[in-house]
Amino acid sequence: RYLQLGRLISIPRTVTYPSTGTNTNRGQDVAQSIPLTGMLLETDCPYLTPVPHRGYRNEPALVVETARFVAQLRGEQPEIEANVTADNARVLFDITTT
Repeated sequence: RYLQLGRLISIPRTVTYPSTGTNTNRGQDVAQSIPLTGMLLETDCPYLTPVPHRGYRNEPALVVETARFVAQLRGEQPEIEANVTADNARVLFDITTT
């Protein structure tokens, strides 16, 4: 519904956390099912460090781990996830590059 309204869906770093038992990771389901053009990737700093860096302080540079994980879920190249979601953020925040 949000995508139909022209909104974007942000995928947090918790998407990299494993599902346990009957507790599924809904973020993984969402990341697999929405079009990449409707997705953003969050930094969640300074908390919610992504796998494989759990237990350490989170920083924006680690968003690459989220991109890698989402790419693996979707069967795509991480560079595609990084480029498309960066383009989505530029449009959302009206950032122009020169």
